[in-house]
Amino acid sequence: EVSPNGEGQIQEMAQKLREANFVHDKGIQVIAHSPLKRARETCRGLFGRVAPTESTTEERDGVLRVVQLDSLLEKTPTEWIPGNLGPLTNRITKFEQWIADQPEDVIAVVGHSQFFKAMLEMNFKFGNVDVWQVHYHTSGKSTKEQQTNGEEEEEEEEEYKVPRGWSSLKRLYACKGEGE
Repeated sequence: EVSPNGEGQIQEMAQKLREANFVHDKGIQVIAHSPLKRARETCRGLFGRVAPTESTTEERDGVLRVVQLDSLLEKTPTEWIPGNLGPLTNRITKFEQWIADQPEDVIAVVGHSQFFKAMLEMNFKFGNVDVWQVHYHTSGKSTKEQQTNGEEEEEEEEEYKVPRGWSSLKRLYACKGEGE
């Protein structure tokens, strides 16, 4: 469950996204989220909707679909054991393939920082409810992905090194006290 502090962070970020007209201005077409309760609550708080089961196709505010993906689950206890990253690596590969298979170009993703840290081979993790942007390229197709887990950095254009097909990782918004 989301803690009272987490609820405040969700409300703060939702306000920032509304003020920035985020969904419209970024052209979000699909929202994907983890099936875990915290991610579902975060998605509902930020975007006002969540997938009731596997997916919905009701268009609202330009968003065509909301999907729940098991591949976005957070890092499991056994995946913390050194040398046992196979299941996590498989979920990352499955998620990247899912992105590549989508006809839409702009996807908002609500997930877990340890998953994103592993997927993007980072030496740090995103702050709670922060918003990052990253692009995914495969087979000549450029897929933009908006990740809800990042920090604000609109003026400073720091480039982060990202792996295999990912590019242009950029912090967009942060909650107060997180990564400022």
